[in-house]
Amino acid sequence: MVVTLFSPTHQHYHHCYPAVYSRITDEGGPVIGILGSTCTGKSKLSINIATRFPAEIINCDKMQLYSGLDITANKMSMIEREGVPHHLLSEFESDDSEFDNPSNIGFGEITATDFRSLASSKIKSIQSRQKIPIIVGGSNSFLHALLSEHHIPDQDPFATVNINKNNNSLRYPLCRLLWVQVEWTVLKQCIDKRVDAMVEMGMVEELESYFDLKRATEKVYRGLDKSIGVPEMDEFFLEYPPRPTTGECKKKMRVGREKTRLEEAIENIKRNSRILARRQVEKINILRDVYGWDVLVLDGTEAAKRKMQGMAKDKIEEVWEKNVICPTMEELEVFLLNH
Repeated sequence: MVVTLFSPTHQHYHHCYPAVYSRITDEGGPVIGILGSTCTGKSKLSINIATRFPAEIINCDKMQLYSGLDITANKMSMIEREGVPHHLLSEFESDDSEFDNPSNIGFGEITATDFRSLASSKIKSIQSRQKIPIIVGGSNSFLHALLSEHHIPDQDPFATVNINKNNNSLRYPLCRLLWVQVEWTVLKQCIDKRVDAMVEMGMVEELESYFDLKRATEKVYRGLDKSIGVPEMDEFFLEYPPRPTTGECKKKMRVGREKTRLEEAIENIKRNSRILARRQVEKINILRDVYGWDVLVLDGTEAAKRKMQGMAKDKIEEVWEKNVICPTMEELEVFLLNH
């Protein structure tokens, strides 16, 4: 189950935009991309959109491509997906050899180039059903590979030496990009609270079952192994190896130094999640300010702040609706009708 700031609504609104729905059904073509750092509500917004317009969602989180580690990778549950079709979510095994491409890059690991091929195929399939593909996730290198007209395999598009302002055209001309932002002081709290919630849900136990002594000793991480939480907990389990639990209780009582070391590992997970969030924002800024991609900024700060303050759900949803959903729907209705 994904840990989100906001609980999804449980209504479908295709009837609210009949003109837009008819237009899409007749013509097809548009693509929507949702950007943002971890813990800002990207998945929430994707469901908001997909329950109002005829749409299907394509995952663009590189760790969520793989099956396993549902808590650690913060995947949406079937209930949270609200019946909206999701693609490239838990579809591959981390040791799949089909991604051992001719250049021997990405053995057991899906590369940005692989994703470009996989996701573009999904886009074509979704559009053939006269639906809107919604690309959502925080892996900006994968997003760039998919949406950029000029993708160069094995090259980091965010490295200064590789940035070419002339190669800024989008592969899909009818593409609208939405960026959910949360102010940093609030986002830090959100990230820490989400990690705590994931621990309560059983993340430590999930990672204990996933522990591999050879991987942890050699520190060779591929595919799903690169999920934040795996390397940090590997260090802990090297010192305190997994041991069987008794009875129905899966959570172990840890005391003394073992408890302290576990708390340190969890704090490292929080710290590395915050570092990831910073990097994600930096990359989105490059997409917008350097490559010149047109991005609509949506402010999720107040909704996140209310969540951190423990306010009632209806108060959180009220400001999310006002600051995020309403401007999104207004923008998309105009965008879709005009194209």
